[in-house]
Amino acid sequence: MRRTRVLIFSVLLALFFTFVLVACANGPSPGESPLVAQAGDVAQAGDIPTLLDAVRLLAAGVTGGIISFLFERMNWFDKLSSNAKWWLTFGIMVGLPVFAQIAVEYVPAEVWASLQPFWHSLALGFVAWLGSQLTHKADRLVSAAVTLLKRLSDD
Repeated sequence: MRRTRVLIFSVLLALFFTFVLVACANGPSPGESPLVAQAGDVAQAGDIPTLLDAVRLLAAGVTGGIISFLFERMNWFDKLSSNAKWWLTFGIMVGLPVFAQIAVEYVPAEVWASLQPFWHSLALGFVAWLGSQLTHKADRLVSAAVTLLKRLSDD
């Protein structure tokens, strides 16, 4: 059960990272700062690639490196034998693009349209989670720097 949840989570992360790749590929418009996003910009639906675009990228095999990167950080994956790791990654790297292509070809446009709001919520939620993780890391770095400065000033 835990493996299934981890696999589902990994697939969702792969889909999100596909969104990130599309967003990075689009880049900012001339005259726009790539570092500053206005609150109104984030809420606009056009700023987030569609779910169908993300699945098309998944069908093209774009997210393989991301999935491997994530698996290398999971304890259950680390405990597998090298042969089991090889077969699992092979199966996912071949299977995901095939299933994504099947979805692109056979899922009706109305279904993609009905899933779009959920996709946007997932993408924005992941961005919020990522921001919280970066804030946590930055806070730890600042705390360590302050502690180091205090120790140096005491000497």
